[in-house]
Amino acid sequence: MPGAAPVAPGRPAVPLQISPEAGYGVGAMLHRGLLEVALVDYAGGVIAHRSAPFDDPDPRVFAQRVTTAMHEMAIANRLLGRRLLGVGIGVPGAALSIEGRGAGRSTVWRRGAGST
Repeated sequence: MPGAAPVAPGRPAVPLQISPEAGYGVGAMLHRGLLEVALVDYAGGVIAHRSAPFDDPDPRVFAQRVTTAMHEMAIANRLLGRRLLGVGIGVPGAALSIEGRGAGRSTVWRRGAGST
């Protein structure tokens, strides 16, 4: 219609963002000779990061080192009592062979250290 006012397509957009305070997560990555542990907020921002030499094939030692690091970093960043959303673990190399059997170090982790 000539002379008619333009019609807006609804309400104006309201920008939203994820609240970093909604919780935190832990990521642990094992590299050859190195263990990295990081705390991240809900929006993906790094709260704390720690790396240390590590070369022990025993999965129980790995789990204890990750637990200790995440606990110490949570205390230092006043996160105890806050919502822990999850823990992610990364290890190098293939987890399974083409045949579906464990490849490399992962078989030690599945059987348990010290098993034959």
